[in-house]
Amino acid sequence: YIKVGRDEINFYIYRAPARTTSWEPEVVIQIDRWLALRTKVEQAWLSGAPPSGAAECGGDSTAYVACDGPYLVQVHDPGIAPPNLARVSEVAVGMLRVEQHVFIGQAELWVDDIRLSDVVDTPGYASAFDAHLTAADVVDVAASVTTKDARFQQLNENPSYSTDAGASFGTTLHVDKFLPLSWGLSIPVSVQYNHNTSDPYYLNQSDILAGALDGLRR
Repeated sequence: YIKVGRDEINFYIYRAPARTTSWEPEVVIQIDRWLALRTKVEQAWLSGAPPSGAAECGGDSTAYVACDGPYLVQVHDPGIAPPNLARVSEVAVGMLRVEQHVFIGQAELWVDDIRLSDVVDTPGYASAFDAHLTAADVVDVAASVTTKDARFQQLNENPSYSTDAGASFGTTLHVDKFLPLSWGLSIPVSVQYNHNTSDPYYLNQSDILAGALDGLRR
């Protein structure tokens, strides 16, 4: 198995049989399947469901447990120090004996290296549009639109993993231009409108997929 997490009660684990008829030393783990299970646990916790999953998957019966084949996630309390693949505290690799009365003449388990592959190379995009119109000295109109997707980053920054967009529109009408100049009035009327949205890819400071959570405020 390979176990990644925060402590002995909050972790991700992948298990594979320690036997083979050929020399196939590589074990490939798909992190997306761990993330899907972690999101499933979070959804159960947010819905008010009690800890469950240990009967089907194994693990601590007082924790939230979810599994998918050899993939398993255990979270003792999602509100307190849950496991986070962005902030891994412990990595362990080992072999678990599931039978105590099976004779094995000799067995060895070698771990050569652990590496991350399939680097994320999805590009991020940002855009900005700004316009200003002045109609003589009667009307001023300004508009701007900005967007920045979840993977956009500057060279010295990390992605925000949140798609942010904003739009603003403003206009000023000088009503006094339609009145006699002799009145000596200045009557500017201004209207300003702003609209902003934020659509997270992950929940803030976590590895939980926001798109899989029902009722998430965006």
